[in-house]
Amino acid sequence: MKRYLIVIRNFFFFISVGMTRSMKDIWRESALATAHQKTLHLIIMTGGLGDIIASDPAIRKIIGVGEHVVILARPSYLGAFEFNPDIDAAIRVDSYVQALILQLFFRSNSRLKWTNLHPDKHRCNMFQIALPNRDSHGVDVKNYYDRRTLADVYSWIVSGTLCEETPKLYPDLCFDGCSYLNKAFDNSSNPVLFFHPKATAELRSLPDSVSCHIVEQILEKSALNVVEMGLDPVLKPGKRIHLVANNLTLGEQFSLMSHANAFLGVDSGFAHAAQALGLPSVMILLDCFNGFKDYLPWQANARTTVVRASKSLSNFNIFQVVDAINGLQTAGFRKDTNGH
Repeated sequence: MKRYLIVIRNFFFFISVGMTRSMKDIWRESALATAHQKTLHLIIMTGGLGDIIASDPAIRKIIGVGEHVVILARPSYLGAFEFNPDIDAAIRVDSYVQALILQLFFRSNSRLKWTNLHPDKHRCNMFQIALPNRDSHGVDVKNYYDRRTLADVYSWIVSGTLCEETPKLYPDLCFDGCSYLNKAFDNSSNPVLFFHPKATAELRSLPDSVSCHIVEQILEKSALNVVEMGLDPVLKPGKRIHLVANNLTLGEQFSLMSHANAFLGVDSGFAHAAQALGLPSVMILLDCFNGFKDYLPWQANARTTVVRASKSLSNFNIFQVVDAINGLQTAGFRKDTNGH
C-alpha cells in the first residue's frame, strides 16, 4: 500500500510542478529558436551520468545545421551539459514519463524536432514502468549490449549504425584542479588515484568493507594519494585520502579528473568519464550483468585493466586489483601539464 501511495504522490507532484516548469522552459527555448530562425531540437536523455557521457557521440551525430539544441535531463545531471558547445540549453525533467508526456503534448508543433535516445522498453526512473520507443532501430533493454559499448547503443538508436567516435567530456575550464589537489594533500607531489566504488545499481557497486580494504592495501604498497568521487563516500578522509562528495559541480569534477594519474572504479558514470579522458584505469566489473556475458560498457583504452567478479562484487581477488594499480604505476602514470 505504501508503494502505491508513493507513486500517487510522485504523479501529482510531477503533474502540478514538474510539467508546468518544463513546459514553460520549452516555450522559452522555442521563442529563442524562432528569434534566431532556428529549429528547436529537443533530445530526451533521462539516464545517469554514464548514459550521458556515452551518448555524446550520438548527440553530435544527429545535430543538424540551423538547430537550437536542448537536452531534457534529470536535475542531478544538468551540469554535464553546461560547458558542451553543441548544446544550447538543458531543461529539467524529473522522470522519463514526464519527458514522453511533454513530447506528446508538443507533437503537433511542426517547428519542433524530437529525438529519444533511450532503448525500447526503457524503465522510468520515477514510476518504474517500461515504456516504448518505436524509433530505437530495434534496440531494447534485452539486446542493447549486443551492440558492444553504450556509445554504440546510442549511436545505433539514432542512426542504425555503430559509433565511429569516442565520447568527450566538457569540463569547467575556469576551475583550477591543480590548486584544488595541492590544497587537498600534504604531499601534493604524489601521483593521484581517483576512486569511485559506487554505481547506481547496488549489484554493480563494491561493498563498503571491500572498498576500504582495497584502498588500505593501495596506500600501504604505494605512495599514491586517493581522491574518492561520488556523493556518498565510503572512505574516511585523511592525509592521503580526499573526498569530493558534493563540494564540486559536475563541470568542476570533470576538470579535476583531468589531473588524475589513474582511476579505479566500477561500472559507473565516473568510469565512463575516466575512459573519455583516456586515464590509465583498473575497472571492476561483473562477469555477467542483465544476462550479458563479459559486457564492457565503454571502449576501453590501451591502459585499462578489467577485473571480473562472479555473481557479486564481493567475489573477486582484491590483490589482483592492487597488483594492477602497481603495474600501472610501474609502467609510468600519465602526467598532466601541471605535474599531477
